[in-house]
Amino acid sequence: MDGNDILRIPDGTLVVGKDALLGRSGWKKVVIPDGVIGIEEGAFLHCESLEEITIPDSVMNIGEMAFMGCFALEHVTLGKSIESIPNWVFLGCHALKTIDIPPSVREIGESAFEGCFALSEVSLPPSLECIRLETFDNCKSLKRIDIPENVSRIECEAFRMCTSLWSITLPKGLSKIDARSFVGCSSLEEVVIKGDVTQIGSCAFAGCTSLGSVKMKRIPKDMGEGAFAGCHSVGRFVFTKEDGTICELDSLPDEWTKDCETY
Repeated sequence: MDGNDILRIPDGTLVVGKDALLGRSGWKKVVIPDGVIGIEEGAFLHCESLEEITIPDSVMNIGEMAFMGCFALEHVTLGKSIESIPNWVFLGCHALKTIDIPPSVREIGESAFEGCFALSEVSLPPSLECIRLETFDNCKSLKRIDIPENVSRIECEAFRMCTSLWSITLPKGLSKIDARSFVGCSSLEEVVIKGDVTQIGSCAFAGCTSLGSVKMKRIPKDMGEGAFAGCHSVGRFVFTKEDGTICELDSLPDEWTKDCETY
């Protein structure tokens, strides 16, 4: 990468403004100097040649859609002062392979990584409490993700069409799995739910055609219609009764496998 491929934000800049570099191209790397405290909404929106960016520790806020549609972006390092990854910030960054998320992050917004086709693995910060709507929707290469123990809810379509995801372990603190959360995860073979989930939404695991094993502490009182629609490979469904007895279902109830139109 030569000097012509690098854009250097001038020293002394405090904020990269809204839509500041909207649609600009011609450079592959952006250097943001220490001292910048904010990157506003859409600052690098549709910078289609951008491949790499490091955000310094001085940056405290990133705006929505800041890097949306940066189709060539492969590597992102986030600074240690960032507490929130906003809505749609990396949506459609098809080439994104790696992102370093610091422990300071407490919230990841809706569709933050939707359509990041090349993202194969991501480490979520321990303080995260919710995985929002469509956060990892259509991340086709995502094979593994560790859900932090503090996560209490997985919202609608959070992992929809993550077709390479093969196993998921859900933490003890989880109480709700919303509708279509894992719909179309066709490579998913095993689901382990460690906590007392009270709700699994309709079509939550619909179309997980490779799913062979489900283990959970309790069968939730609110099991949505078609929660396991199209999961014809399930051979083991293990749960624990109120008296502590470990049980295994021979087959899934018809209501759980009722056809869904959403996958």
